[in-house]
Amino acid sequence: MSRRLRRARTRASNETIAARAALEAEDRRPQPQGPSRANKGQRGSGLLASLAPTLREGPEGANKTVEDIELLIVEVEGKPEPEPRPRADTRGERPRIYVPTTAKAWKLEIRKRTRVELLRAGINSAIPVRARAFALGFLFRFARPKSHYRQGRYADQLKPSAPQCHLGVPDLDNLIKAVKDSLGTWKGTKPALLWADDSQVTTYIGNPHKRYCKPGEEPGLTLVVALC
Repeated sequence: MSRRLRRARTRASNETIAARAALEAEDRRPQPQGPSRANKGQRGSGLLASLAPTLREGPEGANKTVEDIELLIVEVEGKPEPEPRPRADTRGERPRIYVPTTAKAWKLEIRKRTRVELLRAGINSAIPVRARAFALGFLFRFARPKSHYRQGRYADQLKPSAPQCHLGVPDLDNLIKAVKDSLGTWKGTKPALLWADDSQVTTYIGNPHKRYCKPGEEPGLTLVVALC
């Protein structure tokens, strides 16, 4: 393990990962870097537009590059979606294999929020890194279904039979695959954003984790990115 990655892991554990991301060692919310995220009206494409008038997914104009990443924390709101499996369409004379687009909106949101964090870090060019290893940390949060809660005056309390762990679909491997695909060699309309090939993700920071939202939390993803 490189000295740079050890420093990144230590900093992440102390400042953010232990507070909000996959390690969950403490219950403190990490403080965002750069402009405040408190105003939700600035989130999404509006924030990206205000921060990134010069962002290019290409070889032009950058003060820093993805190679300068030491630690990147990306918060993505919304229901996490898994990478869909290829399916066969047997209609017609020539059956075809296709991949459903159920995760497309989720993957675009991951990509958008990552671009925002790159800009906060002063990286104005999203040229993917080649021949370098990446370390990733994942925390997926899901809303509990209403069937987990009691009714009437105790509607805010969980039933004793409600599971503590997220045991249902989607499975963790496919959730991770959708994230890696959205930032790497996504076979869609966008070029690679961080790494040139998914094989460059060689290490997981902490334990990739999926769980139900705690009180006051929203469904989403906390993603931690570091260069090895």
